[in-house]
Amino acid sequence: MFIYQLMQDSDWTEQNARYKFVEEQAEFLEATADEERDEEHILEEGFDVIQSVLSFFEVMGLTTEEIAEALEKHNEKLESRGWDRKAIFRLEVMD
Repeated sequence: MFIYQLMQDSDWTEQNARYKFVEEQAEFLEATADEERDEEHILEEGFDVIQSVLSFFEVMGLTTEEIAEALEKHNEKLESRGWDRKAIFRLEVMD
């Protein structure tokens, strides 16, 4: 299973990436507010939010190594706060 880093067009700006994130976030909120709770739709929109954040990181020029390091720090923060959590994905930096 892979999460892909999108290679944005050269004219894709941080502003474009922010707008895309807001758009995807609104679609996710709409999907989760639906009384019928279509899990497939919620998952689709949730991953669109995740992808939009990763796309913003790419536009910023962050490397996969920097993203992986930040994720590790995030996990350490959760652990230090005593959050009950379980691993559901394994991050592996790939070329």
